[in-house]
Amino acid sequence: MIGDICGKGASAARMTGLVRHTARALAAAGVDIADVVRHVNSAMIELAGGEKFVTMIIGLLEVAEHGARVRLVSAGHPHALLVFPDGTASSHGGGGTLLGQFEEITLTDETLTIPNGASLVLYTDGLLEARTHAGEQFGPDRLAATAVALAGDSSAAIAMGLTEAVLRFAAAEIADDIAVLVLTPRDGVPGAGRGVLADGISA
Repeated sequence: MIGDICGKGASAARMTGLVRHTARALAAAGVDIADVVRHVNSAMIELAGGEKFVTMIIGLLEVAEHGARVRLVSAGHPHALLVFPDGTASSHGGGGTLLGQFEEITLTDETLTIPNGASLVLYTDGLLEARTHAGEQFGPDRLAATAVALAGDSSAAIAMGLTEAVLRFAAAEIADDIAVLVLTPRDGVPGAGRGVLADGISA
């Protein structure tokens, strides 16, 4: 799961805790991930009365033969990027209604296969909206080009490479928080035979 709460300070931290703990508790209880998101929306409205909102993607990951399958449910969040070892990429998930504002919401729901060595990149919009002094945004095209240049690297290397690229682009002056989560299925994971390696970075 990755998400982005509006605002900063104590109220945003309180809402972050509500979203995180509600989602984790429901998911651990076996609630369908789309219903998890709907419950998060209801809890936010009850607590904040529409004064706060969050975008999020929640995924259900399953290790599969020659890779992994992941179901992505999105509520107003940027698209995920699937980067292949051959240097190509495609966008998935994303969209839907942000949470905490409306009783009735629309979610996007997609299941995709991640082959071994490919990487699913999830991120917050602070990465896309990072700007230079002249006002130019990092944007989705630059994100895709940077991720493709890192294709085939480890999850940690891709997450770090994207974060460093944004910091260089914006001269280290970032107005919004940035979070990056990268999932890479690989054969030969120590102790498991095969599995999914995940790395996340916040800045």
